[in-house]
Amino acid sequence: GLNFLSGMSVLIGAIIVVASDVSDDKIGLMLAFGAGVYLHIAATECMPRIYKCGTAWVRAASILAFIIGTVLIGLILLDHEHCVPESAATAASDGGGGGHGHR
Repeated sequence: GLNFLSGMSVLIGAIIVVASDVSDDKIGLMLAFGAGVYLHIAATECMPRIYKCGTAWVRAASILAFIIGTVLIGLILLDHEHCVPESAATAASDGGGGGHGHR
């Protein structure tokens, strides 16, 4: 029950953000807050469970999976220029959204 309600709050929040005119600065702040929440959950809920498991193999595999996931996300975002200011010529030629369809 509560898990479903929590999951639906994410969808409702996404619909509200898409439907309203939110600036890139505010979206960045919301994403930073969300990232902090996920890091807090990982540090307080997930890591103690890994250490409670007891075996060094499980701990090493979990930390390796975390590092691989972090590197993959970093590689995906490496050339992402969503919030980088564009020159006036580039903005006029592609609609001003950097290929993302933003205004």
